[in-house]
Amino acid sequence: MCSQTLNFSCDSVGSSDQLSNRFQFIINSQLIISRCFFRVPFVYIYQFACVLQLFFPQPGCLQNKLPGLPTIFLGSVTTEVIKISNHDTMSLRNGGHVRWAFDLASWRPCLTDLLLATSCIQPEEKARLAKFVFRDDFNASLIGRLMMRRFVHLATGLQYDQIQFDRDLKGKPYLKNEGYVIDFNVSHQGRYSVLAGLVTARDELTDRRAPKIGVDVMKIEYSGGKPLGEFFRLMNRNFSDDEWRYIKGQPTEAEQLEAFMRNWCLKESYVKNVGVGITVDLRKISFSIASKVLDTKKVVCDSKLKLNDELLKDWRFEESLIDKDHCVAVALENFPLDADLSENCFEVIGFDTLVEGHKPLLAIDENYCDGIINKEYKKSK
Repeated sequence: MCSQTLNFSCDSVGSSDQLSNRFQFIINSQLIISRCFFRVPFVYIYQFACVLQLFFPQPGCLQNKLPGLPTIFLGSVTTEVIKISNHDTMSLRNGGHVRWAFDLASWRPCLTDLLLATSCIQPEEKARLAKFVFRDDFNASLIGRLMMRRFVHLATGLQYDQIQFDRDLKGKPYLKNEGYVIDFNVSHQGRYSVLAGLVTARDELTDRRAPKIGVDVMKIEYSGGKPLGEFFRLMNRNFSDDEWRYIKGQPTEAEQLEAFMRNWCLKESYVKNVGVGITVDLRKISFSIASKVLDTKKVVCDSKLKLNDELLKDWRFEESLIDKDHCVAVALENFPLDADLSENCFEVIGFDTLVEGHKPLLAIDENYCDGIINKEYKKSK
């Protein structure tokens, strides 16, 4: 049973600062209930809606009988906005950037969460997600899809049911709608799923190509069982000689591991930006790290990249911590070298905030969600 509760307000009881939150949720393929005033778990709302549907199966029937209650919308797919709160903490910053992190470890979606989330993605995305064996991977990818859709909505003003994603020949998602200079990338590892996004005004591109972005997140831990030195030996072909000198030159194993993860995170952010994956010779992608210490409250942008021993001048790399155990890197190509990126720290967001304002694209699919519920989580090591 889902233990999550929400505060609800009802127009029929008048306005109040204490009753400011609103809730609209798809109950099944025919129902949306909005603005109840009770503080109750989701599952009770679902059960209550099912009872109402038995007594009032026709459109408008319930409101005619009980005009003090809000409208119940009927239809296999509703276009009504799902409203979770009356304020939005997710916003564009610093000229069109977003940096979002979602804490997957603290999110165990119940059936009602899944009914909502899986109705807000495209059919091909839904089919792709169903192929995951474990719930962990399903949850991470589902949140990535929702973050993409949320970012595009905020960046372009497109309504949720107008947004269309596709994948390029390398499998990287992109916005299919024309007329927007926008790029984004998602990643997940450890307890977080992250998105980095950027929208650019067309008049800013008179003398340069559109910026591109890539992101990666890494948990700073090693649980392979072998001594760290043996792990480094096995990974030898993934780093240049200069990178290994920096990694192994740290005074303690903990600092060596952190240096290793930072370099790996930087490499991943770069290859995800260009869309080649880690199938290339990673020794030819060599980073030079300048700032030894990362922080959760400030971004450093002084790491440099050499590709085939040649310094890449049109690239910038953001590095920061989401928490003490997770580092994150963002690779920006064709972005102004004088732009201040020091405030682009990652904002940790929750599920309610993420789905605020979404418009369902698909009918509720209880059979699909029942199948997902039955998938197992990975065993903790």
